[in-house]
Amino acid sequence: MKFINFILASIALVSTASSVSADGRCGKGYGSCPKGTCCSKYGYCGVTSEYCGAGCNINYGTC
Repeated sequence: MKFINFILASIALVSTASSVSADGRCGKGYGSCPKGTCCSKYGYCGVTSEYCGAGCNINYGTC
């Protein structure tokens, strides 16, 4: 029974993980930026200060 609970919890965790954005957008409904890029406060992925500076969204990219 504990094993089944573990499997169900693992599936739930994986299904809620953010996927990597395919179109350069990021945030709720879009997914995360590729590794090493930031998610700007406007919801776009990039690496310059416009993306990684004030308002950068740590939940969807590197800040």
